[in-house]
Amino acid sequence: MTAQTQNGKIIVTQWQSLVGDARDERVYDPSTIAQLVAVTAVAETKAELPLIKLARFGNELSEKGSLRWNGNVVEVFGIECDYDDGEMAFEEATRRLEDAGIFSLLYSTPSHTSEAPRWRVLAPFGRGYTDRMADRRNAAIGVIEAVLGIEFARESRTLSQAFYIGRVFDVDYRYRVLDGRFVDEGLVLPEERPPAPVTSPVFETASDEV
Repeated sequence: MTAQTQNGKIIVTQWQSLVGDARDERVYDPSTIAQLVAVTAVAETKAELPLIKLARFGNELSEKGSLRWNGNVVEVFGIECDYDDGEMAFEEATRRLEDAGIFSLLYSTPSHTSEAPRWRVLAPFGRGYTDRMADRRNAAIGVIEAVLGIEFARESRTLSQAFYIGRVFDVDYRYRVLDGRFVDEGLVLPEERPPAPVTSPVFETASDEV
């Protein structure tokens, strides 16, 4: 049975380049999001492919004039996990996630080979979140890492990080869409630290000693 989001939608932002100035916001649901990996762009090189992010961005520019930066993420709808260690096979990752029953999309990257596997996992949330976005993403990535017994590239935890998606000519491309529960179901977040108490400043008495 296909998982159902709380509000029925998963927002994905597609970026045309690393610059972060041109974007296309698309709305999916659990029954249509498979199109992300099944119906992809095809290009001569990786740099010509679009980048995707399971998040919604605002209109605030960074100091470098980019819309794609951490301070402009306004809502998150899932995680993107990048694996480039080149050891775990795509098929093994698929089997473990399928056994764990986590709703997810897997696809190989342009640098993937059978000898040095490189792939990504997209795991949508059951709803969008505007609070504790980094904490929720980090906790969810930890769930996937525990299931697979690996560590993803540290960029996976960057709030605004987007990743290339699509096929490069003459490069083997694989994808799988796995049914199951949303990765944020029952997610345990780290305990929030209470704000530090406000204390009166301490003024030292002047001294004649130097």
